[in-house]
Amino acid sequence: MSITVAHLPEHLRERTLAISTGEIQGSYVVYWARGAMRAWENPALDAALVAARELGLPLLVHQALSERYPWANDRHHTFIMDGVVDFARDLAARNITYRFHLERKASTREPVTRKIAEDAALVVAEDLPIQPMRRWLEGLASSVSTPVWSVDTACVVPSALIRRAHERAFQFRRAIQDHLDARIGLPWPEQDDPQAPWEPTSLPYPHTEVRPETLADLVASCDIDHSVGPVSDTRGGSKAGYARWNRFCRSGGLKRYASSRNDATRDGVSRMSAYLHHGMVASTRLAREAYQAGGKGGDKYLDELIIWRELAWNYCRKVSHHDHVRALPGWAQDTLNQHRSDPRPALYDLDTLSRGQTDDPLWNACQKSLLTHGELHNNVRMTWGKAILQWTNGPDEALFALRQLNHRYALDGRDPASYGGLLWCLGGFDRPFSPEQPILGSVRPRPTEGHASRMNLERYIEHVNRPLYRQRPRVAVVGAGVSGAFCARILSDHGIDVQVFDKGRGAGGRLSTRRFDTLRFDHGAIAMGQVSPSIQRYIDAWMHAGVLSRWDAPAIRVQPDGTTEVRRETQLVATPGMSHLVKYLLRDLPVRFSSRVVALNKQDNGKTELRFEDGTCRDFDAVVIAIPAPQAAELLRAELPHLATALDAVTYEPAWVGMFGLNADLDKRWGMSTLERDPVIQHIVRNQSKPGRPEPEQLVVHCTPEWSRANLERDRESVEKDIWAALSALLPVSDPIYSAAHRWRYSQVVEPVGTPCMWEDRLGVCGDCMTGGGISGALTSGSAMAGRILGAWHTSEPNFGPHTLVLEAS
Repeated sequence: MSITVAHLPEHLRERTLAISTGEIQGSYVVYWARGAMRAWENPALDAALVAARELGLPLLVHQALSERYPWANDRHHTFIMDGVVDFARDLAARNITYRFHLERKASTREPVTRKIAEDAALVVAEDLPIQPMRRWLEGLASSVSTPVWSVDTACVVPSALIRRAHERAFQFRRAIQDHLDARIGLPWPEQDDPQAPWEPTSLPYPHTEVRPETLADLVASCDIDHSVGPVSDTRGGSKAGYARWNRFCRSGGLKRYASSRNDATRDGVSRMSAYLHHGMVASTRLAREAYQAGGKGGDKYLDELIIWRELAWNYCRKVSHHDHVRALPGWAQDTLNQHRSDPRPALYDLDTLSRGQTDDPLWNACQKSLLTHGELHNNVRMTWGKAILQWTNGPDEALFALRQLNHRYALDGRDPASYGGLLWCLGGFDRPFSPEQPILGSVRPRPTEGHASRMNLERYIEHVNRPLYRQRPRVAVVGAGVSGAFCARILSDHGIDVQVFDKGRGAGGRLSTRRFDTLRFDHGAIAMGQVSPSIQRYIDAWMHAGVLSRWDAPAIRVQPDGTTEVRRETQLVATPGMSHLVKYLLRDLPVRFSSRVVALNKQDNGKTELRFEDGTCRDFDAVVIAIPAPQAAELLRAELPHLATALDAVTYEPAWVGMFGLNADLDKRWGMSTLERDPVIQHIVRNQSKPGRPEPEQLVVHCTPEWSRANLERDRESVEKDIWAALSALLPVSDPIYSAAHRWRYSQVVEPVGTPCMWEDRLGVCGDCMTGGGISGALTSGSAMAGRILGAWHTSEPNFGPHTLVLEAS
């Protein structure tokens, strides 16, 4: 029993490469579907069908969605799993066995694909020439004895026919023209279906069934970035993809393509790139139908689809460092390096860029299109990309920012064609231009001012700001701490109408900062601990923006026996005070302080009424409660008693905190002292040892949970005196110039709920009471809460405007 690539029909053989060879021993053929989520006109699936038939073995289509691919977020996961619904249905109609493994933190993260491959007679996968997809396939081939084939499923002209990487479109066009002419009009020969589906009995994972009504829950269960929401007017899957293509063709879009494709204010493009990226539609079918349509529109569409797209695919196949500036032509690297030290008009941090908050209105509109709609018209994408270089320190930083912005938000991001476009912005696939310009050197200029003058900018901004939903949702966030603030920020960036309420006089919650004259006391959370990978990119951006800083003053730990241990542990703190992080998140958002919510009531129309202490009421489409668990439980008890019961189980340690300003300086060689034997004091923090804090000496004293609990109901004045007395017994301090005490009744979560957030009937709860973890846990919970809301509206309230697709049979 054996098979080689030579056994395949010619149209499949020219697309297939044996990555590894070996003896055929397994009990089935597996098609590892990674980038061609379609049941028809799929060369990899067809190669697997031929191999299974020749070997007399059943075929398994295996697909796994990892939590750990770069830029994994709700947007990409949702689009892919939309496609899973169609893929599973269409394969079932062909009697082809399909199993889907969704990696989740609550499920196994074992290498299930390798286990599947070890038991297989042959592994067939798509040729995806970008990282980490290339590395994963090569790693699988080297770790199993099973033969592995790689099949080109993306290009009209098979990649194996192109001998070298081309850096110019006209060179590539000449290289492929004869191959293209011989293939462009040919129908795709489909393979016969199996007579009956195969039922495997011993796979190393349970099949994850994806249904539209459960998709949002599945996405929420994954440990990914929940701060980038799905795009409601671009659903994934072959059905939606071909419906969009058919509508484009029938409405005259293909016929007008040559004349209208450059106008970003019109629907002059097909918007098929996301479907092509995930292989939900076949490029061969689109090319064939555009060729059959003919005319200037069809010809120009083919030029973009085949020449420019496949130029990038071929380049990524031949150049492994396509994600590095070394992939640029030598002249572009030289000129950009020569102008690296040119003055920049501005340097924007990644958070400002991500949210489209620069001083350039056209660029901001482009970024807003990416952030909210997951796409960017190709004509303005080129201008958008070239502008990054003037706001970053050189080509390396510019390409990094381009990858972060495009691949995270664009549904077609992480694609070889994306890399081609980003490289073009820095001189790739182009020639030098003269005279040289500042910053760009001889790279082709494309200033935003000139582009804006050639278009109706006001109309484009209006087009970008079109609503995502049939009716724009209004969401109330109760609690202006870090979790509520982060949730509100994410929702607002996605076009949700958000209103924040807080019973206090200012923002911060446990990140509060007390001010007195020049003194500043971080009397809540001391610093930020270990950060979840899902929010690390925000931490990096906030550090770049100066909102967060590293605090690396030595920490002294006094052991029970009186000995001391000095550690230098770098922690993160907000600057110039811990409350600044919350204020930064809430900037430009509507916040009402001194507004205590005393009750909430579900209305018959699905909205929730908030009743305030002053007797006023307001209705919202959804409500997020981001306050301590006991307070949240009381608000929920009447409407969702089981959620209130879950919150009742949360336990906290209280904390009394003393704040003291001193005239005399203490030993400056330490920043925080932890006492393991003192009955009153647990931590002493020299607040001015943190970055950006002013002199003079400012001590923040955190009392032990035991002492705080025993003295919880005492008055502040007497507690303040006792804390000072305990401090005076430890340090040589004189009378303070300022002193105060603050009681945190809900200081440290001991027993959390155990889930990132709770969401039911358009009511949600987030905060560190969900999973603990201090500031990091609160941020992660706020992000998860925003993701649940965005996912819920994606499922139930799609926009029915001009960009919404009416799904049709393909």
